[in-house]
Amino acid sequence: MAGFPEITHFRTRKAAELLAFLALHRGHAHPREAICELLWPDDDPLQTRHRLSVALSSLRAQFEPRGIPPGSFTLTGPAPAGGLVVILASGNPAATVAASATVAPRATSATFPITTQSVAATTDVPITVSYDPDSTGPGAPAAVSSNLNVKRAELRGLSFSPSNVVTRGSPTTLVVTLTGPAPSGGTNVDLTSSDKYVVPVPNRARVAAGQTSLQVNLTTRRPKNGATAAVTVTGVHPVSGGFTRTATITVTQ
Repeated sequence: MAGFPEITHFRTRKAAELLAFLALHRGHAHPREAICELLWPDDDPLQTRHRLSVALSSLRAQFEPRGIPPGSFTLTGPAPAGGLVVILASGNPAATVAASATVAPRATSATFPITTQSVAATTDVPITVSYDPDSTGPGAPAAVSSNLNVKRAELRGLSFSPSNVVTRGSPTTLVVTLTGPAPSGGTNVDLTSSDKYVVPVPNRARVAAGQTSLQVNLTTRRPKNGATAAVTVTGVHPVSGGFTRTATITVTQ
């Protein structure tokens, strides 16, 4: 599918089953309760609703376009009968363009693809379009330039899989999701737990370069007071600091 990443595997089997169901029945509305009953027929409805949300979030993250809308430019008048070739240039490798673009005969505008790379820090990239109406004559060619803002990946969210309700001692998976692919060297996310005994988490998790998410395997413990415990795990992007996300898991007896 043009503009979308190639999917060679799914993060969970249920995510694959969900996509297959939606593809077979595309164009129709489906109540969440019906999908939950189909995918998890024997499980607690409270847990299956959460599992469906996790599966949907997983699919959205995998199928989000990694490219950006094309660049465009407008002429002051129609292009000649043979069309018009303009020169394209990028001022930073964080965004690349072709060497040139062609305006169709009599057209007044055209578009061109832009390919971006993952960046460690948000970067403004100048994109320049130039044209020399008389390449053999004196004077510099006409040129216009505009900045493209290439944003770094930030922390999108945290979630527990396959459920946010578990029995003490049960394993669970914390899913860390970014807004885009991690840059070269990866992206760190600092983690804290409101109850480090019941739900211990590592101090830091790293999303590998080029990936949009990370799964952290955890093992829960019995709450010290013997009661059910609701534990909140907080993730913070250590560079931006302001991008904080939380997820809560309930540990029962």
